[in-house]
This record gives sequence, structure tokens and C-alpha cells, in this order.
Amino acid sequence: MNAPTLAALLALLLVPLSSSQDPAAPASEAGVPAEVRTPEALIDAVYERVSFPAGETPDWDAVRALMLPEALIVQPGARGRGVRPMDVEGFVQVFVGDIERLDMSAVGFQERVVSKDVTQFGDVASALVVFEARMLSGPGSRAQRGLDCFHLVRKDDRWWIASIATQFAVPGDPIPEHLLPADER
Repeated sequence: MNAPTLAALLALLLVPLSSSQDPAAPASEAGVPAEVRTPEALIDAVYERVSFPAGETPDWDAVRALMLPEALIVQPGARGRGVRPMDVEGFVQVFVGDIERLDMSAVGFQERVVSKDVTQFGDVASALVVFEARMLSGPGSRAQRGLDCFHLVRKDDRWWIASIATQFAVPGDPIPEHLLPADER
């Protein structure tokens, strides 16, 4: 093949590559709910959806809609020791059991973000989130802090939770200082 023919062939092959959209760039945001457009928004949505006022409970289908069906949730085991891995349905059932056991629906429940550190690279993101969980009144209304470690992925033009691992702060094992808000360090 002569040089001009080779150059023309290469030019034809490269044109589609140079004019195509970057595969890591987000697709059109039309039709994609705001709460799943960014890792930060997705994380905020999780805490909003598991929180509820007195007399209500979470919309579990809305919680499930934030997670990949294969998502892995890892929570502390009994008395905060060890780990308890579960799938999304296991997480929902444990949470429902806690709501019933502690009569949380009578008083309401809130989880809120204290601080978050999100790192994104292309279609993956990780986040360390310091949170506070508390019942809205009664003996469980004292806030308990913990740390959630999220792995998030972008798939089908939106962000999904791939995994969450949780650890609660306990005496002698506090939240690492560098993860706390600046005014608490």
C-alpha cells in the first residue's frame, strides 16, 4: 500500500474516534433524577431516604432504587464487633427489624451527613462519610456517630451504590480526626 493511500485510510479510521463523545463523559441528564447525577447527590439521597418522621417508615423501594441489585452492605456485628455482610434485601430486613424492635416508627429516625470526602475517577467513586444517627425523641434520641465507606459506580447514565461498609464510633475508637469537619478537629 502506498503512503497516500495509507494516510487516507488512517484519516478515515481516525475521524470517528476524534468526533465521538468521550466514553467517560456523562450522557444527557434529561430524565435522570438529580439525586443520582453525582456521587455526592446519591450519598445525600441515601441518608434522606432512610430517615423518617414519627408515624412513618422509609420507602424501601426508593432506598433499593439507589443501589445496584448486587450491592454489598457490611454492617458491624453484634455489640459492634466483627462484620455482618448482607445483600440489599438483607439490609432492608435488618433495618425493618430494628424499626420494629426499637419502636422507631413511633418517634421517627434521622441519619444525617456530618462530613464526606468523595473521590471520583471516571465511572467509579469512593467516599468516606461521617454520619449521625438518632431517634427523634425518647431514650434513643442521643446521636450516635459512625463512618460509612461507599463504593459507587456510574452505569446507565446515573450513579449507583455498589457497596457500603459501616463502623460506629465507640469509646476508645473514635472517628478519625482528619474525617471530622474542620470546626471539630
